[in-house]
Amino acid sequence: MAEIPKAVVERLLKDSAGIRISGEATRLTAELAEDVIRYLGGEGAVLAKHAKRSTLMPEDLMVASRGLPRHIEEFLESRKTKQQDAQRT
Repeated sequence: MAEIPKAVVERLLKDSAGIRISGEATRLTAELAEDVIRYLGGEGAVLAKHAKRSTLMPEDLMVASRGLPRHIEEFLESRKTKQQDAQRT
């Protein structure tokens, strides 16, 4: 479940989209945002350790972000598969 407050996600979506947002869209966005943050933290930590640092730096996150398009695509595909499986049952 999402740790980012649903109200914050909904407000950000409404501000950017200018239309109503479904609860499911809000939930998916919150899960994706958390997944991206965890991905950047994990990949960034590997880079920091490789540089013999114990502190995550902005440059670590910038390099880690290069893998985001593929990671986001995989995240959304896994959610799509779960949704299709749920519809079958």
